[in-house]
Amino acid sequence: MKIILQIFSGSFTEKPASFESILQKLEPILSRIRISTVIMGMSVERELYEKVRDYLFQRGIEFYLWLPVFAELDELKKGYPLVDYQGKDKGDYQLAEREDFTFYCPNHPQNVFNVLRVFEEHYSSIGFTGVFLDKIRYSSFANGLNGVLTCFCPFCQIKYREANFDPKDLESSINTLRQKQSPFGAIAYHQGRYTFDDDRWNRFFHLKSQIITDAVTGICQFFKERNYKIGLDVFAPFGSHFVGQDIPALSAFADFVKPMMYRMTNAPAGLPFELDAILQESTSNEAQKQAFYKILGFNPDKHPFDLDFSVKELKDLVQNVNIPVYAGVEINRAQRIAEVTPPYIEETINAYSQADVKGFVLSWNLLNAPQENIEQIIKMFN
Repeated sequence: MKIILQIFSGSFTEKPASFESILQKLEPILSRIRISTVIMGMSVERELYEKVRDYLFQRGIEFYLWLPVFAELDELKKGYPLVDYQGKDKGDYQLAEREDFTFYCPNHPQNVFNVLRVFEEHYSSIGFTGVFLDKIRYSSFANGLNGVLTCFCPFCQIKYREANFDPKDLESSINTLRQKQSPFGAIAYHQGRYTFDDDRWNRFFHLKSQIITDAVTGICQFFKERNYKIGLDVFAPFGSHFVGQDIPALSAFADFVKPMMYRMTNAPAGLPFELDAILQESTSNEAQKQAFYKILGFNPDKHPFDLDFSVKELKDLVQNVNIPVYAGVEINRAQRIAEVTPPYIEETINAYSQADVKGFVLSWNLLNAPQENIEQIIKMFN
């Protein structure tokens, strides 16, 4: 069972975490349990990475760069945002943890080029074991309904025409969206994929996933040619379809995949947050919500989030990818965002262990994990 630690060292432009503060968290853990990998980003402070690299490599621990792909890079390179069906730039959401959820079109060649240039200019000579690709998706319902109804920029319009799909055909479907019996008229859900009663939605979300897969495949090939290992940060399966993530297809060039199975997180990628956002943005009454719960096989009365459903999501994913699945579990604590406690960690990890995952990514920021949560991890994996 592999255990991976994730460290947020600061945004691209702010003062990064100190080496001493990182060691203060790492040393008590590494002296008591085996850690296979540390993922760290997103600061561009070269000296910090070099110090952490040397410290980890002396202990036989892999070191991955945490690199956002279709968000956040605008602090370093000008990007081209998603365009919604009304022709407006869309995709902004600010989280208190200083993560920026402004998304950029994965089909715009400049946005893909920016990822590679940022890596070449700031990280390529540091000597990472691998790269951990984050934000490899469109915006979710956290950015509102219009954030999901993207992208309609000129480059995407070309892609749609090549696929004989006319975005104008979606207008009537959008206008009647809240009149459906379930979100988007979903009639079935199976292993991360929905079937909708309106085939226009089936085609639209399929095209979005193809665009993401094509873009990420090219980025993965860039890193593979340079002998980097690759990890992928992905949504829980029930939310992945809406953000353009066909996880089995994305995993073809990667070494592991980390589904963000955050049952306690009230922020983007958190399971309760994203489910609530789907329902808020695409339904208008309780009957529609209950219909969606039934389609998913989800029990809304279980808290903090249906654990049985979450385990099934993981089991299905493990069966559908050919690389290791490391479940992302939050261990940090943030007031009103992630009130994570030792009992929650114990319950979640014990349950997820039954899904045949190959390990865990302890997320999303070790530096904000209270000592009691760290002690719980050590107790479980010592």
